Amino acid sequence: MSPTKNSETPSTHQKALEINLDAGKYGAIAEIGAGQEVARWFFRVGAAAGTVAKTMSAYDMKVSDAIYGKSSRYVSRDRVVSMLDHEWALLLERLDKERGKDTSFFVFADTISARNYHGTNICHGWLGVRYQLTPRSEPITVCLHVNMRDDSNILQQQAVGVLGINLIYGVYEYQASLDTFVRSLLDNLTLDQIDIDFLSVSGPAFNGACERNLLVALLKNEVTPAIGFSASGKPSVPMDFLYKSPVILERGNFRKVGKIHEDLLIKARAHYEKECVECKRDAVEVLEITTNDANPENSTDFDEITERLDKLHSIARPVLVTSYAEGYHLTRFLRRYTPEPIRFSMGIAHLTQVLDERHYEHLAGGLVEGVARLIGAGVKIYVYPMDSADLAQSLKDSSDEVWVFPQEGPATLANVHPVNATRHLYSYLFETGALLPISLGSAGG
Repeated sequence: MSPTKNSETPSTHQKALEINLDAGKYGAIAEIGAGQEVARWFFRVGAAAGTVAKTMSAYDMKVSDAIYGKSSRYVSRDRVVSMLDHEWALLLERLDKERGKDTSFFVFADTISARNYHGTNICHGWLGVRYQLTPRSEPITVCLHVNMRDDSNILQQQAVGVLGINLIYGVYEYQASLDTFVRSLLDNLTLDQIDIDFLSVSGPAFNGACERNLLVALLKNEVTPAIGFSASGKPSVPMDFLYKSPVILERGNFRKVGKIHEDLLIKARAHYEKECVECKRDAVEVLEITTNDANPENSTDFDEITERLDKLHSIARPVLVTSYAEGYHLTRFLRRYTPEPIRFSMGIAHLTQVLDERHYEHLAGGLVEGVARLIGAGVKIYVYPMDSADLAQSLKDSSDEVWVFPQEGPATLANVHPVNATRHLYSYLFETGALLPISLGSAGG
């Protein structure tokens, strides 16, 4: 029995050693940007000569370009694939004739932007592995995007080393189960160190799961708090559409999708353009679905995500699917990628949920702390009206009569307000412009 089978979660040492002791696996490792931490694991546990054909790092851009070809972005999916292509071709050219009939070859590559000296960069990277399950079988390629959350370069390097071993080990040991494989990627790591928000697979693995289902598996198995889809509906790294852009985000369950949702975004954009006339970059309009709403009735089951995404595709806007219950988590998430203005667009009913103190009982500062986390510098909420009858239906399960609103006609920021102590916070947010009304009758009104 292999040494890892007695442990529910094998250590990184156990995983690296088991690979080293398997005479049927042999490969090359190319790492750029976070040291040689993956290769280091194979060397430190012993018996690496049975696994490692070659290791390398091409840090200088000119050297890297000479080996892998020029690239517009050095930390990208295209770059890690070009690294895999190059190293795979060399490995087969040099070793297939001699060892190919008895060896399952692999190539691991990563390109990482670890924390720079001044701490000013976004810390993320791409990792990939190309491998054969059996000698001379069709190769499989797995690539993933990682966000690094540790606050020091050395800790980020160490985390990448563990993740790289998890990836190489997982593609061999857990290839029969996508969920098991995805969960294993964070073995001996935590979400405070790393999250993985993109996964692609080409070749005969994981029963041919499509890229969209691969991303859903990341969220379902809690290795990321958010996955993203481009305006065209294709799986995307959230950073690709959020990076350094002003953001207008509309949160909803989107069980029913109609023209109203697009109209709301258009009006929010018009309002933003009037409000921020000096902003130099266009705002990106984002739709967000949560699988874990503070109101359980609004949560989205994982089996429903694909159906919701199909509906939202008609709106042609980027989509985030998150596990965030409370909206204030979104502010921190968006601030990873952009210092620009953030505007949340929501209906008056949604605002009453945001200001429901019951959703913040887990915070030491309660409602005040929750709102402070949501509405920081550069963050405001656009609030659009709704029919009073619909608002009454939304508030029907409230334990107390907290909100006063008209019995008929539109319910707006001007005629809806809380009657308990929250009214002071509500007034403050309204009077300081953190809450801004949007009219559905005319854009930006």
